[in-house]
Amino acid sequence: MKIIFLSTLFLLGSALSACKKNGVEQTPPPSNISSLQAIKNIVSKNIISKKDYTLPQGSFVLEETANSFYLCELALFCLGEVKVDNSCRSRRFGPNEKFPYIKEIEYTEEYLDISIGVIEKCGSDFICDAAFEENNLNLIYHQYSSLAFCNCEHTIHYCFYIDNQNRLGDEPEIESISVNGEPLMVDLQHIKQKGKNIGN
Repeated sequence: MKIIFLSTLFLLGSALSACKKNGVEQTPPPSNISSLQAIKNIVSKNIISKKDYTLPQGSFVLEETANSFYLCELALFCLGEVKVDNSCRSRRFGPNEKFPYIKEIEYTEEYLDISIGVIEKCGSDFICDAAFEENNLNLIYHQYSSLAFCNCEHTIHYCFYIDNQNRLGDEPEIESISVNGEPLMVDLQHIKQKGKNIGN
């Protein structure tokens, strides 16, 4: 009887010591809760809060990327905002229609506005960025939010302001434009002299 009593105390002490780590008691999960449910409870209570994150809505500039930082610091073209006209209608597109294409460019000493036409799902929103490499301005966009089966033409306006306050005179010039890496035929220096160009 004495041996049974001592064995019980030993097992009880072992169980209590297993529930302590670094002097802090750890309560084991109830045996009637599955491991998956226990994880879900911990995540919902201690990690994820609705105030900790927000889902993206609408079209916007992807801020503080290495692409935009390099473009603004090196070439002094800073992407300020994007505007999207997605009030489009689904239609058939002819074989001779090429997308993406430049719809309009306005180039002054203070800003550079570029409007491009792209084909994406109806009702799409866009996350936008811009990169600069080897004198090429690459306009980047990622379509999201639409599950429509139809496609239509969207117009994306990229609005850059030019940081003339930090201009030293030896900054690289933008000589060409591409969209998601696809080059577009445009003479940007000629457009700069005219100030504005409509159409490709």
